Amino acid sequence: MSRAPSSPAPHVPQDATIATLVPADAVGTLTLADGSTLRFGASACRGFTPAVGVRVRVVSTRPHPLGGHAAATLELVSSARDYDDLVAARDRAAGVAREAHPDEAAYTSMQLGWMIVLFDHAVPARGAAFVQWAEELGLRRAGVGIEGPPMARLTLGGAAPLVYPGATAIPPKLLEGLAGLTPVLAEARGFVGLSLGLPGNAPLLRMVAAGAQDPWGVGGRLRDLSRLAALLASRGLGVIVPQGHFAMTRDAFLRRLGDLDDATNRPFQAWVSLSREPETRRYRSVGMNALELFDVSCDATSEGTLARERARDAVLTACHRMVRDAASLARDTILDVPIGGVIGSAPLALEGLDTEAYRVEETAEGLGLARVSSEGPAALWAAHGASITPSTYDALLRAAAEDWHRGTFHADLTLPSREGAPRVNVEVHRIGPGFVLHTVGAGRVVQPGGSREAGTAHVELVAAMAVDHPLLARVLGVVAQALHDHGPDRPYQFGDTVNLPVAEIGAAAFVLIDAGSLSLGAGEPISIMEIVPITQAELDRCRREGSAPLRAEIGGISVASRAPRWAMRTS
Repeated sequence: MSRAPSSPAPHVPQDATIATLVPADAVGTLTLADGSTLRFGASACRGFTPAVGVRVRVVSTRPHPLGGHAAATLELVSSARDYDDLVAARDRAAGVAREAHPDEAAYTSMQLGWMIVLFDHAVPARGAAFVQWAEELGLRRAGVGIEGPPMARLTLGGAAPLVYPGATAIPPKLLEGLAGLTPVLAEARGFVGLSLGLPGNAPLLRMVAAGAQDPWGVGGRLRDLSRLAALLASRGLGVIVPQGHFAMTRDAFLRRLGDLDDATNRPFQAWVSLSREPETRRYRSVGMNALELFDVSCDATSEGTLARERARDAVLTACHRMVRDAASLARDTILDVPIGGVIGSAPLALEGLDTEAYRVEETAEGLGLARVSSEGPAALWAAHGASITPSTYDALLRAAAEDWHRGTFHADLTLPSREGAPRVNVEVHRIGPGFVLHTVGAGRVVQPGGSREAGTAHVELVAAMAVDHPLLARVLGVVAQALHDHGPDRPYQFGDTVNLPVAEIGAAAFVLIDAGSLSLGAGEPISIMEIVPITQAELDRCRREGSAPLRAEIGGISVASRAPRWAMRTS
C-alpha cells in the first residue's frame, strides 16, 4: 500500500477553527484561515479541551504518520465566555451535561474546603473564564500555575489543590455560627475554595504513610498552600477556614501567616481555632485534621479566667508541639506548658518561664490533656511573691483583671523597660460603649514605702474612658512607672494628686481613687488605683481642702462617668 505524498507544512502561527471532533478518539480537524484543513489531537491543546467551533492558534506542526502534517501545539483564541458556551454545547450533545446548582461550589467548599478566600466580586465558575480571571489577578506572574478546563486547578510549589470557584455569595445558612465573621466578609460576592482532599482522612493517612513529608517543611504542601492562600487573600477580602469553623479578615490572616519564607515559622493558628464546649466546658482545638494531626482537648471546668487560660495554653502547647514535630503525641507524653509565655508559630522558648506539666491521654474524640503539676500560678505567687517570673505574674493579673471588668481584649502598649523598675504594660479592653485600661506588671514588686495595711504595697492602675488613644494609654504607663521612681518616704496613696498636665484632654493633674483590689489566689492582694483627670480649678481645690470631697463627688468608676474627663480635644 502506498502512502499519500507529504504536503508542505502550513504557515505557522496562524488562526484556525475546530471543524470536526471525534471525542471518543480525541482527534479532529481544523479549518485554517485559507480554507485548508489540518489534523489535530487533544494532546496538542494547551490548557483547554477541544469543542467544535472553538477558535485556536496553530503554534507549531509535526508530520502526521498517515501523511501530511498535524497540529503539534494549539493555543486558545476564543473568548472565555464563547469557549465555555461551546464546551457546554458539546457536553449537552453528548448527554453528559447537567446544570450545576448555583450554591454547589459553596456547599462543596464548606464541606471539603481547607481554605476559602472571599472576594468583593463574582469569581467565574467556568473553566476558561476562571483561567482568564486568575491571569488578570496576576497569579501567574506571582509564580502560580493555572490550569483550566475541565477542572480548575491552581498550583504553587508542593500544593496543587482542587479549586472551587464561586460566582455568588455563600448562603447565610452556611455561615451560621462561624467565629470571626464580619459583615464585610458575610457580604462577599464571590470566593475560591481550595481543597487538598478529605480533611478528616489526613491524620489517618499520615499514620500509615511511611516517610510522609513534613507538610510544614520547605516545599511542604501546607506551607505552599498557605502561600497560595496568602496570594489570593492579598487580592481579596479575607478567608473562611471551614475545618476550623472561623473566618478572618485579609489583614488578620496575613498577620497570622507571618513570613512563610522563614523555615522556623509554622503558622498553625492561621488554620486552627480554639473553642470551649458549653456542655463539657473543655477547651478544644478545631481544625488540626487539616494539618494532618489530631485535635486536642483539655478540662476547663474550674471557674474563672485563669483556669480557662491554663486549659487554652495547654491545648495550644500540644498543637504547637505536634506541628513542630510533624507527628502526633503519644499517650502518656508529658508536656511542659509555659505560664504566660507566647505560644505562636515560632519555636517555643521555655527559658525563664514557669511551667506546668500535663499528661497526654487518649479520648473518644482525639487527644486529651490532664494536669499533673500540683502547683499552679496562684500557688507560686503565694509562695514566692515578687520573686516569681514576670510572665507568671502577668498571667495571674490579666486573668484577675478580666474577671473584674469583664471586658474583651482590644490592644496593648508595651513601655520601655527602666533599670531597677518592673516591666509595665498597659492593656486596653473593650467594655460596653467604651474601654477599660489597666496596667500589668507594676504591682509585682512592692512600691517603695508601700504597706499592705494601707493598700499601697502591690499597686496597679486602672482608667475608664469612651475613646481608645495611645496617648491615654501612655499616661497610665508613665504614672505606673512613677510608682517605683520615688523613695520609701513618698509612696503613692489613695487621694494623692499626680502633677502630670495633659493638654490634649484639658487635665492639669490626676487624682488617685480606690477602685478595690484583685486577689491572685493566696498571697498578697493587688490594690487597684484609678487615675482620674482633674482640671486646674479642681487641683487648686484639692490643695486647699484635700481630695476627699472631690473624690466623693467623682464617684465610682464607669465609662459613662469618666468619658467627659478623658475626652480628646478637637481644637
